[in-house]
Amino acid sequence: MKHISTLILLLVALLLAGCEKNITEEDKNKEEGGGNTPMIVVGTEDDAPENYTTVAEAMETEMDTYLCVKGYIVASTYRSMNNACFEAPFSGSSAILLADTPVSDTEMPELVIPVCLTDCSKTIRKNLNLEDNPDNWNHLIYIYGYMDSYLGEFGLKRVQQYMLIE
Repeated sequence: MKHISTLILLLVALLLAGCEKNITEEDKNKEEGGGNTPMIVVGTEDDAPENYTTVAEAMETEMDTYLCVKGYIVASTYRSMNNACFEAPFSGSSAILLADTPVSDTEMPELVIPVCLTDCSKTIRKNLNLEDNPDNWNHLIYIYGYMDSYLGEFGLKRVQQYMLIE
């Protein structure tokens, strides 16, 4: 009887050891909140995508449309558009605001769209938020995501890729 119990325990141990899952880079990315491997690029205007919409055009796009928006990272915000911060020190890592023109000393952009950074990969959020990356302020970006309602405005959600222009 002892031999049967020992044999059963040995078989169970072998089966459990054989069920070990190898963790791949794709699995790690999914754990970080992304689906497909995100395109994270720093490039020049020569590398920029050919098909994109401006911030003004994006505001007229239908909801749940996947698109690439060309704009400048002009502010950060959290919880509400009323918390928008257009100059350093920036607070909030959950959203950035894009405009067709950069912020200048004399003029604020008329149209901005919020970009949600909480429903994309942790890597994208870490690399784009202004609280951790104040040097991204007024940088040109091409960013891919879905138009959706965000912070009470037309905004970009589920960001999957971007290209930050140097």
